[in-house]
Amino acid sequence: MKPGHIEIFSEEPKASIPFYETLGFTLTSVQADKFVWMDLDGSEILIRPGSRSFAPTYKDAAMAMVLYSSDIKAIRARLVSSEVDIHEDEGEGCITIQDPGGHWIQIVDMSSHS
Repeated sequence: MKPGHIEIFSEEPKASIPFYETLGFTLTSVQADKFVWMDLDGSEILIRPGSRSFAPTYKDAAMAMVLYSSDIKAIRARLVSSEVDIHEDEGEGCITIQDPGGHWIQIVDMSSHS
């Protein structure tokens, strides 16, 4: 067995496309005008219609996605220029954000894990 893809449930899947493109994901396809497939270096996510329960903070979330970066300053600048809200609760080597559907994501500087 090996990991397949991550499914993210969203009330408006297509509205998440620009957000994930800002993170570096590439749109692979949109099936039936509502199932959004995106890829980041061979890792796929499927943003599909559905509801979710909202967690007010990252620490309250039942699940989150963590992405590693070797250039967190460039990622931070790209997020700021795209007007993505950054939650500064984990320190300088970690960016905490939410996607348009309210899902929590952290971007971690790889050098902080050495």
